[in-house]
Amino acid sequence: MSWKPTWRTAPKPSFGDQGKAAFSSASESCKQLITLSTALIGLEITFAKDLAKNLDLIGRILVGVSWGLFLTSVVFGVLTLLALTGSLGSNESPSGGAIYKSNIRIPAFGQVLLFLLGLLTTVTFGLWALFHP
Repeated sequence: MSWKPTWRTAPKPSFGDQGKAAFSSASESCKQLITLSTALIGLEITFAKDLAKNLDLIGRILVGVSWGLFLTSVVFGVLTLLALTGSLGSNESPSGGAIYKSNIRIPAFGQVLLFLLGLLTTVTFGLWALFHP
């Protein structure tokens, strides 16, 4: 008769209401920024044919940079959603601090930063178009 060790594993800690709310809130914020970014790209593209006739090089650069920033923000948003999903689906039980891990924090920060820069570029273009003869 051979001896076999019986390993007892500790029960996984439960993912509390605070953790669920944190992941849900992060996911919803990310989705809202993706929606706003794509809506702003669509709105700018809709009016691009009317604006393109009167734009010089600076105006075209501002519009192109804002599109690029919003599109990159969408990509970072998708990366954030994938990181959230990966953290929830990992073998490790997510803890309250899992939302602050770098795999979520870095793309989320990138998404917000790129969205704000895209918004700033769009506002700059709008002001430039108003005061440019």
